[in-house]
Formats: sequence, C-alpha cells, structure tokens
Amino acid sequence: MTNLGRKDGHIFPGTQDPYYDRTKTDFHYEEYSKLDFSRGGRPLKMTDKLIGVSEMEEHFANVWMFVAKINEQKAVVRRGV
Repeated sequence: MTNLGRKDGHIFPGTQDPYYDRTKTDFHYEEYSKLDFSRGGRPLKMTDKLIGVSEMEEHFANVWMFVAKINEQKAVVRRGV
C-alpha cells in the first residue's frame, strides 16, 4: 500500500481514502446501533409514566425526567431502572 495522498496519517483534501466510502453509511449506522453506552456495561431499561402536572416536582426529585406534555393536566416522565 502506498502513502499517496497522505502525510503523517492525514488525508490530503481531494484524495480518495480507499477503505472508506462516505456515501455508504448503512454499515456504520448498523454497527453504531449495536454499541452500549449505558453505565456499568448493562443496558438501562426505561420506564415511562403518565402523571398529573401537579406531581412533576415530586417525580423530578426522584430522578425522573420530563418527556412530553400531553395536555394542560397530564405529562409523561421517564427514568432508567
């Protein structure tokens, strides 16, 4: 393999890198989706809960996070277990 188009590990602008085709991203998307970024190496299970808006502060104090507002009285919160 030659070092044409490279200097010190960098690719010169306008040269084609022979092992990476930027137009074919499906492979990289599939491989990336297999990665696990959860803490401790175990996947987190997410739990969603529909609550009243008046209950939100109590849930936020217990590590729940806001997901969506359904209407003026209801909201969805989520936490990892």
